[in-house]
Amino acid sequence: MLLILIYMQSFMMPNRKSIIVLFFVSLVLVLWGCVGEHSTKTQAPEMVRITGPWAAMTNASMPRLFSDGSSIHATWVTTQGPVSTLYLSQYTAEQWTPAIAVHSGDNWFVNWADFPQVAANDGHVVTTYLEKSSKATYAYDLRYNIFNARTQTWHKGLKLHSDTTKTEHGFVSIRPYRKGFLAAWLDGRLTTSHHQGAMTIRARSISPDGTLGEEMLLDERVCDCCQTAMTTDSIGHAMVAYRDRSLDEIRDISVVSMLDSDKWSSPSVIGSDEWQIAGCPVNGPAMDRYANHTALVWFSAPENDPQVKIAFSDDDQGSFGPAFRLDSGNATGRVAVVMLNENEAAVLWMEPADADKVVLQLQKVSTSGRKSLMVTIADTTADRASGFAQISLLHDQLYIAYTRAGKDSSMIQMVSLPVDTLLYEF
Repeated sequence: MLLILIYMQSFMMPNRKSIIVLFFVSLVLVLWGCVGEHSTKTQAPEMVRITGPWAAMTNASMPRLFSDGSSIHATWVTTQGPVSTLYLSQYTAEQWTPAIAVHSGDNWFVNWADFPQVAANDGHVVTTYLEKSSKATYAYDLRYNIFNARTQTWHKGLKLHSDTTKTEHGFVSIRPYRKGFLAAWLDGRLTTSHHQGAMTIRARSISPDGTLGEEMLLDERVCDCCQTAMTTDSIGHAMVAYRDRSLDEIRDISVVSMLDSDKWSSPSVIGSDEWQIAGCPVNGPAMDRYANHTALVWFSAPENDPQVKIAFSDDDQGSFGPAFRLDSGNATGRVAVVMLNENEAAVLWMEPADADKVVLQLQKVSTSGRKSLMVTIADTTADRASGFAQISLLHDQLYIAYTRAGKDSSMIQMVSLPVDTLLYEF
């Protein structure tokens, strides 16, 4: 209304001043329209379909990607009857290495939302999987396999957590840490009938020979089944993001940071969405780092308004700037993110296109909140079988992997596109 009054008043001004006022009013109106809360503007850059070793396998799903800057490590799972197998391959020089069957078993807990992870550090590679610990539905252990580059040997089927309770252990995130790795996971050891406690989040380091560091409790009360996310740097700093859980069931995203001596900060709530929900939404955050800059993406639905948000940090203290909303006005979530440089990130998420269709959306966003035109990667569904898509960066190319769920089986698909094809709206 104020802009309209200024616009009308300009007609009563001297001619030169009127022209100047009209120019600035027009500029404000244009910019106002460009930076609205939601955007539905899209583009359709050419994408290249990538064929990997999984293409020859039936019932493949749950792809995970990890880029070390020179190659992409990918894992996926196939299921044949009661037997599940975890495969590993590496993408370098525009070709995939032959798939390695890292480990398999007939007692795995295979779940659309609690999936294996992969990370690499100076030639060492770690992968994870979940193994049933009893007949109870959600009683399973978190196990890992680690390849030692120095000895060229695998250590397989090692348990990450120290307790023996028949409870849930999963939703792990793993990143390079010093000479090995750091893992954070949701731990249900206090949820037994004896303890009657809450789900916790814990962390510990893994050396290249599989030796584990001391367990560290990061938060004593968290949401039960949302994915965790982690970033690390070359000097031993780490940050973990997860969905927290207050006593009155506010389930917003929190972060904790480790700056030195394996000491962690107190949890810090990001975004303050005040989403009160009586159960777990199974929709955790994603996070990535470039130098000392971090992007954190998450799903929330306060007051029944499903949305995807991003916030940026330029320190190691867990301090984030304002949150920017990315979706078109509605969202399914299942987010993924990769930092492109110090000032930009590429974000992947699912959202409804109409009453019957869900799409996988990609968008570049800057630390100031400037957003590129959206790119629809693929049509998909909100069914559990479609899982959580992945995004990775290698040599200025974005690689996106997702599960295409069929009636009787599933398959993995991957596409790539250059970062510079993501064009800003203005």
